[in-house]
Amino acid sequence: MAIEIEKSSCTGCSYCVLGCPTQAIRMVVEKDAWPDIDPGLCTECGDCLYLCPNNVFSAPWLEARPVELDEGYDAIVIGAGIGGLMTAAGLARAGKKVLVLEQLGFIGGKYTHLDYQGYAITTAAWTCPGPKSRIGRLCTRLGAPIEWVTIRDVTSRGEHWVLTRDGRRFGSTDEARKRWWAALKGWQRATGGSPICMTQA
Repeated sequence: MAIEIEKSSCTGCSYCVLGCPTQAIRMVVEKDAWPDIDPGLCTECGDCLYLCPNNVFSAPWLEARPVELDEGYDAIVIGAGIGGLMTAAGLARAGKKVLVLEQLGFIGGKYTHLDYQGYAITTAAWTCPGPKSRIGRLCTRLGAPIEWVTIRDVTSRGEHWVLTRDGRRFGSTDEARKRWWAALKGWQRATGGSPICMTQA
């Protein structure tokens, strides 16, 4: 049995392409975009069902079965995006018993990334305003161990650099942006993916 695809529901986010462990999925981009599965590479692991936010994929024999939950939760949070996670953390910090439910195969929603061949491809958000933002202040109140990383590093001579995790330096954000954009274009050509943001992992 093959995994079925509802093309009209696809928004072209490419989460399925990024998350497929065997790289069996590519995006077909014409007037619209939709995923195509290579049956020779697909192992029917079902990961695509839990990566897609729009329920494009269906395979009744792979879908999760209902489970019984413990009783006595003070709150049930639907969705493990940044808002749901921080709400749940705040409630738990206040001593409440909290259950968080998420339909996708990853947490963070639009505020996380998926790994793809050495790159971290963001699911939407590009930056956080920093420790003085509302998110930053709430993380501090929750006691979350956040390491804030800026895109610029000031050297002893006052020069600004863009750093990557592997230690490479670029003399300006423009130079770094050109390199990353070239990498993104290469990924798009290879996979047919939609133009989403990419940062160096």
